[in-house]
Amino acid sequence: MIRFKSQDDLRCRGVYVVRQWTPGVIQKLLEKGVPQLEVEKIAIAAGAWRGEQVIKNLITDIGLQMIGDWAIDMESTGLTYHAIGTGNTPTSHSDAHLYAEYVRARYTSRSRAGNVTTVNAFYLGASVTIHIQEVGQFGGASSSAAANSGRLFSRVLYNYDNSVNGFDLTFDYNITPKNDPSNT
Repeated sequence: MIRFKSQDDLRCRGVYVVRQWTPGVIQKLLEKGVPQLEVEKIAIAAGAWRGEQVIKNLITDIGLQMIGDWAIDMESTGLTYHAIGTGNTPTSHSDAHLYAEYVRARYTSRSRAGNVTTVNAFYLGASVTIHIQEVGQFGGASSSAAANSGRLFSRVLYNYDNSVNGFDLTFDYNITPKNDPSNT
């Protein structure tokens, strides 16, 4: 929670929608330039959807600092990479990295509608044939394809074994800041 001098509260939460897909369907549509959220709608209609989980996550202290840095132009680079790992250490506000990062992907799309910001990542099933234990969002000017580079905005424990089916995976991450209604 960020507390302003006016005693208003701004609360920020992140929610993941993780979906499993028949391998190959999502990639073909993304390669045609179709935005990821539209791709997912098409793939669902085509019967390629195999499962879904909705997970609330922890926005780290670094993530909250990033919001402040964006507000005063101390950080110009937003969320750029999503990462998957095998670490199962409990989440903490002080987390600065994933505990066992395995692979990361650049976001395929980023958008905002009203006060909800959405970033989307896609992984080919063949690149994540592991038992996934943790996922995180990275951003900032130092964020790159290198493991644990950048600033960790959020981290969540996610227990999903993709080594059995090797499904393609999408991670749609929604960030929603909202005012505390008790201060109105």
